[in-house]
Amino acid sequence: YLLWFDAGSETFYTGNLPEVVSGKEYSVFTTEGTASVVTNMTKTIGENLAEPTNLANAMPVTGRFEKGSNTIYTSRDASCVHSELYICLEKGDYIFLFEANWPDVVTGTEGDSTGLITAAENSGNIYKIVKIGVNQPSPTTYTTEDRYYIVLDKVINWDGSTTIRKGSIGLTPEDQKVGFQWIIKFTPAETGNYEYVRECSGRGLCDAESGLCECFSGYTNDNCDLQSSLAV
Repeated sequence: YLLWFDAGSETFYTGNLPEVVSGKEYSVFTTEGTASVVTNMTKTIGENLAEPTNLANAMPVTGRFEKGSNTIYTSRDASCVHSELYICLEKGDYIFLFEANWPDVVTGTEGDSTGLITAAENSGNIYKIVKIGVNQPSPTTYTTEDRYYIVLDKVINWDGSTTIRKGSIGLTPEDQKVGFQWIIKFTPAETGNYEYVRECSGRGLCDAESGLCECFSGYTNDNCDLQSSLAV
């Protein structure tokens, strides 16, 4: 689960809603590392966000994806090779995808610390980037941005296909649709206690309600780590 701290109000805000079960207790394990929103936001602190250029730089890179897919289509080029983002991505980086109650960067509205009606439980998995790049424009690029992509090491277990107008986040063309989900880059500390564990061994989807793995064809066991047959 994701927490962030607002120094002004000295308040912690939850990004995604923990599962609420009567009598259930949670253990907190800390990991040394840095979590950063993929954006140019740091370069625009103190600048006038009413200026279109500053607004576009301040907004996070957003993405869209379908449940069961391992590909994210982003609102702009997020690669360190091609983009000029302050926080960019490259092959081998780790990212979090939370269906979270994000604060509004433009208006300064904080995320909700109580209801979290739009935030989802159990959506904070970590993924490793295996490929990132830019496609040639397709017949649908004019209406929906599909050039910039990120391929992950395993499939995503929740739906993030909601889209918004590009103009609503200060980008052009204004009527082109892009994804709504933020991308969080995680950089483990060199001396930290980070250990990467793949959900369902990367060979299945985790059912958030039951907590059980639904293995892909050809794999079995409670964590899908056994190959039962050759899958074509």
